[in-house]
Parts: sequence; C-alpha cells; structure tokens
Amino acid sequence: MATTRADIPMPGLLWGANPERRANQRSASIHAAHRQLTTGGHRKISALFATEPLGMGIAYSLLPPERNQPAASGEYDLRPRQSLRPARPAFTLVELLVVIAIIGVLVALLLPAVQAAREAARRNQCANNVKQLGLGFMNYESAHGGLPPRRWNRDNEGYTGWGTFLLPYIEQQGVYNAYKWEYDFYDPVNKAVVETQLPVFICPSSPREEPALCTGKATAGSANTDKGTTFTVEGRIDYLAPNGMTVPTTGWGQKFTKFDNNSNWHQAMLDSTTNTAFANVMNRAPRKLKDITDGTSQTLLINETAGWPQQWVGRTRVMPDLTVGNRGSWAGWQAFVYWPYSSDGLMDANANPTAGDLLDCAVNCNNFHAIYGFHVGGALVTFCDGSVRYVNEQLDGLTFSQIVVIDDDQVIENVNFIN
Repeated sequence: MATTRADIPMPGLLWGANPERRANQRSASIHAAHRQLTTGGHRKISALFATEPLGMGIAYSLLPPERNQPAASGEYDLRPRQSLRPARPAFTLVELLVVIAIIGVLVALLLPAVQAAREAARRNQCANNVKQLGLGFMNYESAHGGLPPRRWNRDNEGYTGWGTFLLPYIEQQGVYNAYKWEYDFYDPVNKAVVETQLPVFICPSSPREEPALCTGKATAGSANTDKGTTFTVEGRIDYLAPNGMTVPTTGWGQKFTKFDNNSNWHQAMLDSTTNTAFANVMNRAPRKLKDITDGTSQTLLINETAGWPQQWVGRTRVMPDLTVGNRGSWAGWQAFVYWPYSSDGLMDANANPTAGDLLDCAVNCNNFHAIYGFHVGGALVTFCDGSVRYVNEQLDGLTFSQIVVIDDDQVIENVNFIN
C-alpha cells in the first residue's frame, strides 16, 4: 500500500506553541510515520538520522514527487535533507590582475637574490680552481726544486707553457702522458689532447662561449717537417701569468723601482726557450723560491685574466675579439707583459707612458694586459706561497706593479686592496 499525504501526520499541523506539547507531538508524529514506513506499502523512502534539540530522533524530509524521482499520484518520497551550498564565485579580472602583479613583484625581488647566489657559487668554484693551480705549483716546486717554466721550447721540443708542466700535479696525468713534447702545442699531433677542456683552467663566471684560436707554424724544434703551414688549435683558459711590467714614466710611475722596460726577469716565473730575448734559464725549474726576495706572500704568481678571446673594456664587451696568437690555451705560452689602464680601460701605460696618474686602474678595467674577472668588485689571484686572494677594484697601479715584481725591495703600503 502506497503512503499518501493523508496517511502521515503533518508536523506543521500537530506541533503547538507549548514546548512540551510540541515535543510530544513531534515524537508521536515521527513514530506514526515510522510505523507506517516499516510496515511496507511505500515505494521510495529514505531516512536521515539527525540530532534534534530536544533529543535523538528520526527526521524525514517530505518532498513532493516532482522534486524527486517520479512517483504515483498522491505519493511522497521521504529523502534526507541536503544542504545546497552556493557555487563558489570565480576570480574577477581585477583580482586576477592583482595576483599577477603580486607574483611579478615577488619574482623581481627574488631574481637578484637567486642570481647573487649563483654568482657566489661560481666565484667559489673559480677560487677553488686557482687554489688547485697554486697547490700544483707548490707541489711542482717541491718535486723539482723550482717553479715550472713560464714558456718552453727546445731544439728538439716544441712550444708549450706552464700549464702543461702542471698537469701531473693537478690530477691530469693521463692528459700529460698523451701530450707529445716533440711537437708544438698547436700542432695537429697535439690537437685532440690540447683541445681537451680542463675545468681547473676555466672560471665558470666567464661569459665566453667561443674558444680562443691559438695559431702558429711549426717551430725549429718541432718534429713536424712542414714549417710553412699555419696550424690552429682551440683553447680555453681564464688564468694568466706576468712576464713583464710596464709602468708610466710620470706620476706614480716615478715612485716605482725601475727595471729595463718590459723586463721579464723580475716576475715569479722564468722562461726556458731558445729565444734569446726571453728570461731564459735552461732547465725545467728555472725560478727558485729563494730568488723572490720581496716574499712569496707578497708576490703574484697567476691571476684571472678571463674571457679571451672576447675583449672587455670595463664591463662592456667591445669588438673585434682579441687575437692571442700562441696564447689562449692551457698548453700555450699563457703569459703577458702587464700594465695599468685608465679607469675607463681605454688608455694604458704601454701606449700612453706619460699619462701618469691617469693610469691607476689594475683590476677589471681591461681583460688584455691586467687582472680581470667577471665577479662583483674584484678578481682572484694566487700568490707565490700558494695562497688565494680576492683583489678588489681599488687596487692602484703602484701596488699592482709592486706585487708583480719579485725584487723591487719596496714596502707595499696599500694593503686594503685584498679582501
């Protein structure tokens, strides 16, 4: 038998205003409905148990058929009450633009910090490189009684430089064994070996993408009988050694102990070549540490001169790129005469010797004949005691000259350039 409207007492009609009576009426109404529901006769009924303010009971929702499943005429479906929440409104255009603006501000605030953290990591790696090279020099000196040749060639051996001599002392014995000393470093015989990229010679802060092109013809000492062809090898290195020091003839240059201009006898390393113009001592350990009378902790050994073959003046790359000849490779003659520049990097003591005090910039002014790194405010150097220093951009020309030269007997007054 189907349950009809007349069969179920309506709570709205039975409940009075008196609370006690209303409670009794509610209970009677619910039990009457429950008895009829449990005796059968209904078609679609569902129950919802709920906690009533005046006690625990069973509450049924009496819904007309049109709001539920189709039912016979006069029938009711008893279903649980359902809470219909309003749909959550979507973002308005203004709200979306505000969110985008906030994200943009956060990115703008965080990006410099991320970049600074990355550069700090690159600088640490670069410092680790020059530290390893410094230890390589010290181990070489311990094994051979002196520093390696700055530049090298013999009647029966080709061109190479200090980097090749260091290989066994910087964990590159395999590369050292593969190198053919009887040929120049740029010879096709050595091309595959020399073009091996060794991270210890490369500063990760350098923006260089293209390699330096090192060129030369077979030298008299080379076993290559083709003396007319110009050979080329690709190189990557960001560290350089001095083989001379040029100072201005006026201004602060008059305070510096004079040697023969561009003299290459007074730097940390010496040469061992057949070129009589070089500072040659014909053995594999030409410079003894006892010769460094200014003190190994006061004398420059190698430094960053990064970015070759790109040419940088100040913090601006200029064209054309540098032509480095037989330099630019870890196996090459990686040494140059040093000189100070003007603050804009456009004048130097070699081309403008009478510019005097205008030539007072030694760090990050020009990446050709001086110290240059792509770090904020300075560059990394290694001294002859193996220590690594960070020299800032306030390094003046006189102090620069004093640390390059091993025996000027001058007291370095400006010590604030070292961080």
